[in-house]
Amino acid sequence: RTMHAGAEATPPPPPCAVCQEAAAKYRCPKCAARTCSLECCRAHKQASSCDGRRDPAAPVPLSAFGERDLLRDLRFLEGSERAVDAAKRTLRMSAALRGVGRGAGR
Repeated sequence: RTMHAGAEATPPPPPCAVCQEAAAKYRCPKCAARTCSLECCRAHKQASSCDGRRDPAAPVPLSAFGERDLLRDLRFLEGSERAVDAAKRTLRMSAALRGVGRGAGR
């Protein structure tokens, strides 16, 4: 590699955590395992019982908190709000159905 004045060399990517042969291209959102391919990603998930889903409640240091983290948190809160609204609708429908059955037997 040739370097320009003032430029720093980028370190090579780490090896794949599964095959240890190819350079890692991907990072697991849940456990940060580095993999090189879909095949190795699937092998990682199976071997470690990792579902690959990022924990939405995992703390992020303020020094590393950026716009992407803010949007992720906003989507998490919006999803929580939708789940609460759906649960309330289900409870109202369930109560209404129980009320219909009681009135018919009197």
